[in-house]
Amino acid sequence: MKLNPIISFAALLLGASAILHIIMPLIHGTYESTIPIAAFGVIYLVLSLFLLKQKRWALYASAIMTTIGMSLASMVYLQTADHFPLDLPFIIVDIIIVPIFWFFIITKKPILAFKN
Repeated sequence: MKLNPIISFAALLLGASAILHIIMPLIHGTYESTIPIAAFGVIYLVLSLFLLKQKRWALYASAIMTTIGMSLASMVYLQTADHFPLDLPFIIVDIIIVPIFWFFIITKKPILAFKN
């Protein structure tokens, strides 16, 4: 059995976003605002790897952490005028993956799919 392709897509998108989160301090400097972004990136990277290893608990953790990340990023984006170039893309990625994670949790769909 392999990972459901929709979960694979979301996990890979989360992993790509994680890498961009992690390099934010390298691109924009180590500031009060880039350190939490990088910390979320580390968490996202670990979760994406566990999702790709077909761990169901990672689905729950990913849903919770990406919901928190999306909420915090959206609040900061709306409350400040100074934005990083990747702020909006990060929020868009979260808008794509958060519903996928919660859909699989709420509907109790299996994260594994049969091989064809």
